[in-house]
Amino acid sequence: MIGCSSITEKKEQTESKSEEIATAKFVDLSDKHIGFWVNEEYYEVLKESNSTKIAGESGSDDFYRISNDNSIMNMNIHEGGANNLILMESENKGQIFNSDTTESYSTIQFQNETLLTDGKRYIKAPNGENGFNELVNSAFISGKYLLNGIEVEFKANGTLTGLDSIQKFELNLDYNDAGMQHDKIYLQFNNEKDTRTYLYSFNSDTLTISKIDCKTQAEDYDYCVEVEKGEIIYKLIKK
Repeated sequence: MIGCSSITEKKEQTESKSEEIATAKFVDLSDKHIGFWVNEEYYEVLKESNSTKIAGESGSDDFYRISNDNSIMNMNIHEGGANNLILMESENKGQIFNSDTTESYSTIQFQNETLLTDGKRYIKAPNGENGFNELVNSAFISGKYLLNGIEVEFKANGTLTGLDSIQKFELNLDYNDAGMQHDKIYLQFNNEKDTRTYLYSFNSDTLTISKIDCKTQAEDYDYCVEVEKGEIIYKLIKK
């Protein structure tokens, strides 16, 4: 008898919650809501450390992707989570619901160009999810440098000028793999299909890009499980 009563009450509560969501009036998502939101702490670690490896391993790689179909996903660098539902009760306040059970996970608030939920603050990446790399670049590496008297510019959008042989760059973000003992950068050389992988370090105002030396090779596979810095190919001084 007690079991049946508990099941009935739970069912009635779920149905009541579903009816409440169905009949409530909600505000449509706007451009200020839709996009890729980055934990502010992750961004601060990037600026302080000048390292995507340190930032990725700091435990602050926490992001939200909000789409125009009212779906919201919480994720980290390595993997995504479930697609839940965001419903705005006003222009600035709303709730995150489980899309299957209609259970409310948490409240969400947009304030001064930040997203606030569960006691954390998130800042919006430019140009949607594809702007995440741009936000990372702007944290520390984008800017103008001198290389043997020649001006070289790493732009936030990933393009590179001043080195005739290289047109693009990309910082590695996910270090959950073998051979990831140092920060990695990918350089796109002209007339080459694939990028080349190097190691980088940023100390004070000096950006150093080095070749990779394989310290330990996997026994059964053709990849390095432990790498170290090799020959320096570029040492750039930020202006």
